[in-house]
Amino acid sequence: MSKNTPRPHFLKNDKITSMSIVPAYDGKPQIGRDTELSVSHVTGRGSKREPWRVVATDGIHFWHFDPENIVRA
Repeated sequence: MSKNTPRPHFLKNDKITSMSIVPAYDGKPQIGRDTELSVSHVTGRGSKREPWRVVATDGIHFWHFDPENIVRA
């Protein structure tokens, strides 16, 4: 049995930025490295099958990030 990874230390309403540019898609705007987003919630279980994902919003749209691809603003 594999061990789960620890839950990322992001809480609701934490301000974050992406470590890379996320291109515009599905009507969502492009996210630059200087775009500040708010954490909505964290999903997953930390397993290989259900890895942790941080859901962030600009107040209108939502994006799902791997925890290692974001930093606190």
